[in-house]
Amino acid sequence: MPRTRIPVPWMVCGLGLLWMLLIACVSAQQSSPATPVRATEAIASGASAQEWNRIVEAAKAEGEVIVWTQVGEDRRRFYKDAFEKAYPGIRVNLFQAPQSAERDARFLQEWQAGVAKVDVMIAGSAGVNARIKPVGGLQPLRPLLRPDILDPAVWRLGILWVDKEQQYMLMSDTSVYPPVTVNHSIAENEIQSWEDLLHPRYKGKIVQTDPRSSGPGFAAGLFMYYNPDLGPEFMRELYNKGVVFSPDERQNAEWIDSGRMLIGISARPQEVEALRKIGGTLRIVPVLKVKGRPEAFFQGSDGILFVPNLDPLPHPNAARVYVNWFYSRDGQQAMADILQLPSNRVDVDLSNVPQYTIPQRGVEYTNMNEERFTSTESVQQMRDYVDRIYVAP
Repeated sequence: MPRTRIPVPWMVCGLGLLWMLLIACVSAQQSSPATPVRATEAIASGASAQEWNRIVEAAKAEGEVIVWTQVGEDRRRFYKDAFEKAYPGIRVNLFQAPQSAERDARFLQEWQAGVAKVDVMIAGSAGVNARIKPVGGLQPLRPLLRPDILDPAVWRLGILWVDKEQQYMLMSDTSVYPPVTVNHSIAENEIQSWEDLLHPRYKGKIVQTDPRSSGPGFAAGLFMYYNPDLGPEFMRELYNKGVVFSPDERQNAEWIDSGRMLIGISARPQEVEALRKIGGTLRIVPVLKVKGRPEAFFQGSDGILFVPNLDPLPHPNAARVYVNWFYSRDGQQAMADILQLPSNRVDVDLSNVPQYTIPQRGVEYTNMNEERFTSTESVQQMRDYVDRIYVAP
């Protein structure tokens, strides 16, 4: 499994000055002062600012954009409320499925029947890579994005395309899930490597969401299985130590905090932080070593957007406005503030995001959303292996 040492540049020299100059130039060119142009709209999609304003006005005439995603009140606040605040007059008709698999199944059924009505889908890239893209259910996202969105200089780690074609899925959320969360009884330096999890003390005291299902345990399973220095044999030894598979992420965090479990693998940061806010004492181990090297993975799915292959889309102009807002500074700032997820954009303030979720210098990271991991064949191979070797406590 190829690994990349990510330098994570936190500043791009002169970016702020260049941005202000661009905005000033466009503002000076406005022919109609009655139609203001937002800063994030200043560099339009290969056209003038007036043309972008025309697209926005056409979107307002359409009146709505249909967005499908997953459940969660915080997701509703980001995907719906934040956009409607940024673009009054364009309503977000939001459908939130219990799981991305249910959303994808509904879309495929309606799409194949010719009755699908959706402009944008968000989150669940592994399922979309496995279920929707292979049958032609997506249209390229790249042509809908303005040049300023596709400028590599505005992205910390460069432009991260999830799909091998680099056309359909742009990844903006580079969230690092902590490899392990531990009970306060475990000493500060007791667990420093993945191999430390094999200690007999932890037998039956490790919890993880099932890697055969969607969720943070899925990405951890793929990371272990395809890491050349861990691999199937490490998974066999670990999962024979009585790892508990539990789907309830909040409960898992509570188990770790109470001492019922000592270690949680790849706990969702939102659950950890929610528990900490009410007095939880569980502790984060932000990075583990593999063969003496600090290695980790980032995932992130709430910052990935897909456009269904419908011709025409129900609301083509509103969809175009939505996708550009989503990846703009304003949209990504809303993601960081509401979902507390680290945006890959250099101009987004991440002070409200848990610092351990942000990629750090000197660590080798693997992007678990890449198609080489999330393809149907790769996912099924890992799941089949877990079926064969897992021993429940």
